[in-house]
Amino acid sequence: MEDSVRLAVVQPCVARPDESANVERAVTYARQAADQGAQIVAFPECYPGPYSGPISFSATEPLSAVAREYGMYVGYGFMEPVEPAHGNTASADKVYHNVYQMVGPDSAVVAKYDKLIPSPVDPELSNKRAVAGDEFVLVETPWAKVGVLICWEAWFPELCRTLAMRGADVVLFPTGGMLYHLAPVWRTLIQARATENLIYTASCVNLFGVEDGFAHICAPEGEIASSLEEGVLVADLDLARLRYLRQEDETLSFPKFYKTIPGLWRYNRPEMYRPEV
Repeated sequence: MEDSVRLAVVQPCVARPDESANVERAVTYARQAADQGAQIVAFPECYPGPYSGPISFSATEPLSAVAREYGMYVGYGFMEPVEPAHGNTASADKVYHNVYQMVGPDSAVVAKYDKLIPSPVDPELSNKRAVAGDEFVLVETPWAKVGVLICWEAWFPELCRTLAMRGADVVLFPTGGMLYHLAPVWRTLIQARATENLIYTASCVNLFGVEDGFAHICAPEGEIASSLEEGVLVADLDLARLRYLRQEDETLSFPKFYKTIPGLWRYNRPEMYRPEV
């Protein structure tokens, strides 16, 4: 049982309209993260793509090669066409999954997550109509169990709670970008998901050249790293501390040795909030 893992989130400057140029940039960012000792590297939603342009390239092979070279896990995003039903190939009927994929140290794909709740503004960034996925994803690395949700799925607490109930230690929130005035409240949600579930959470966005970044890494007891700038943000996640917080009981004694309510899961009653469908 490992006591820590080093996580890197990447906030990239995005190349457009030739999105294929983002693949080489992604490899450079991944190497920068590896040089800082990162064991898990996460890119934003749909980076390095394809995103808004044609589905004409794939980043899987070059990012798998970097993951294999450095013995790490790399998460990245893209839009993927959904096979048409009944052979209908009309352009107007094309739909896509918003995919976040992770490759491991053996260069194999270890997880593929299709965004469960597409956003109504997604087509403004992707120029594509997305349809919902139907499965949660949890990656069991040698250090921690890592879940994935995409962008505004942070606003749906039941999604992160479900991953936590399935054993997640870390939940990634790769995000599209252009949050603007929503960023302060959105940041609060990333922290809240960590605190209420006794997990680590992390976010990052694409930089299209007109907005601040949104890289945040949060522990149950507070944010441990953040950046509004382009580049790689690295933090060590204290897994031993996570186990302590999960095992400890809240008391009224002082001084307290924690900055959040510990032991929440032993008192949780999920049977009381299962939605009626």
